[in-house]
Amino acid sequence: MPGGRKPSHKREQAVAALLSSPSVAAAAQKAGVSERTLRSWLKDAEFTALYRAARRDIVEAAVTLVQQTMATAAATLHRNLTCGAPAAEIAAAKFLWEQGLAAVSIFDHEQRLRQLEAVAEAGRPRRAGGFGS
Repeated sequence: MPGGRKPSHKREQAVAALLSSPSVAAAAQKAGVSERTLRSWLKDAEFTALYRAARRDIVEAAVTLVQQTMATAAATLHRNLTCGAPAAEIAAAKFLWEQGLAAVSIFDHEQRLRQLEAVAEAGRPRRAGGFGS
């Protein structure tokens, strides 16, 4: 781990077990440690950092999968706009409308944030010499 000791094999097994078990007790049993030990590890900053990093990796993989299927999902919604089933057409139109409005709002907020960051950066005093000057 950055800035710390390398996690033990048991701790890595415990992280994997936490990610695939419905409870801490089940994870402890799967990892071959006591529930008390696992709960203690969950209070340790290095262990929780390892656990969070593993959860983040799973979420990033899931987001990648979602992104890879977005074009197919959009095509399906587009097809449903004229599929001949009024309920499906209305549902697709409503969803696309809501997502389109949400996207515009997100883009507007992102632009506003960039403008505010530029104003804040322009108001910061510069340090003489070194990096960041």
